[in-house]
Amino acid sequence: RRTESDPIDAAAPRRTDLVGSIGVSASYLGRFFVSVGWFLEADRSTSFDGSLLYQVVTVETTVPLPARFTLGARAQLLYFSSGFLAASLAVDDENRDAFLVDLVRDFDHGLSLRARFQRFASAPSAHSTGYERNLGTLQLSWRIP
Repeated sequence: RRTESDPIDAAAPRRTDLVGSIGVSASYLGRFFVSVGWFLEADRSTSFDGSLLYQVVTVETTVPLPARFTLGARAQLLYFSSGFLAASLAVDDENRDAFLVDLVRDFDHGLSLRARFQRFASAPSAHSTGYERNLGTLQLSWRIP
């Protein structure tokens, strides 16, 4: 029940959001693995600057190498046709252009060594400054059988 002291203005327009998305991918698994994908999302909103249309293209691959090495890579490219990503979502790395490469060497007794490089970036726009982050990690892991 509303009262006269209720801060909600009954005459104000209601916010309406409609989000639609579609995606497709193709994969090959044989001597190596490769996958290519495309995703489109449209968000129509009555909020201020709330509408956006963007596409994502992804490429992933995993290739076994000699001497028990495995190479994996993933690239993701975002393209905004209109609008921009909300600041609350823009802080997440999965909402940026990304490149990742892994080199793994398996040893006996469940021991493995992994070297990883990751790059996340977004171009500057009218609504945000550019962003770039590069991460390098070296990991030694042991799986208990």
